[in-house]
Amino acid sequence: MPVAEERKAFFAKRELLNQLSEIAAKKGVSLYSLVNEVFAQYLRLEGQNTPLDKLLEEHKFHQVASKLGMVYLPVLVAVTAISKTCGDSEVLKVWRESGEALAKYYQSVEGRSLGELFQLVSSTIGWLGSIEGSFNDSGGARIIVSAPGLPGNCIDSLEAFVRGVLEPFGYQILNSEKRSGLIIMWAKR
Repeated sequence: MPVAEERKAFFAKRELLNQLSEIAAKKGVSLYSLVNEVFAQYLRLEGQNTPLDKLLEEHKFHQVASKLGMVYLPVLVAVTAISKTCGDSEVLKVWRESGEALAKYYQSVEGRSLGELFQLVSSTIGWLGSIEGSFNDSGGARIIVSAPGLPGNCIDSLEAFVRGVLEPFGYQILNSEKRSGLIIMWAKR
């Protein structure tokens, strides 16, 4: 057998092999082919510096966002739409409700912390900016929202979204400071 096609034995948990065998049977391929495909795809991700767990987490976020009625738009379209509607009280209400729905899902269904949710939101809306939170033992929090791609007068939309995210976790905004492309919020639980 040529070296390129040499086979190697490896050990795996029986339950995992049973599940893979079932998947292979459903797909009409051999377990050998399926396992090699899994290895090839994993190595492809590693070669792109994309951790599998992060990819799966972002995929889940996209599914949840879609179920909550959120859509993806080209950046220019999103920024233009935000620019044309900033300050509109009905639109701010929608931003807040979107943040609240996302937080409620991740808190109740996924059992995630607020910090984890901020990391996930930041990794998926990186074009817009980032959301970072620091939390202390007495229930205080400082949230920094950086959105350099958002027109300065539209930062209220993002603030409404973050307020919506904070409330299901029991936080009340005590104070916020807004500048062009930046919000610093102080909250208490």
